[in-house]
Amino acid sequence: MDDLMLEAMRQTNFPAILYKVTELKLKQPRAAGQPFDFDAKGDLAIGGVTNTVTFPVTIAPLDKTRIKISGTAKLKMTDFKVTPPAPNIMGLGMMKCGDDVTIVFDWTLALRP
Repeated sequence: MDDLMLEAMRQTNFPAILYKVTELKLKQPRAAGQPFDFDAKGDLAIGGVTNTVTFPVTIAPLDKTRIKISGTAKLKMTDFKVTPPAPNIMGLGMMKCGDDVTIVFDWTLALRP
């Protein structure tokens, strides 16, 4: 199934999913000890197709030298011209992937020592 998905996403020509933040809006003032909550707007490129997307992002200070950036984006494969794979197992064609996907990320950044 992984190979079918990589083929559908044109991974040979576009090996990376890229996101460039163009706007970061703080949702509300930060309460002490809580993470910062933002709406991130930017350009997401998948399989050579770029769309502007907005999704929630949390930035949490972990200590004096590290932060954790987390987010979840709900997308449709067809918005990026990716046809949801439908493997034809033993000629039965009984499996189909849905169009909806959720991208989840957690990224920890640290200052160099």
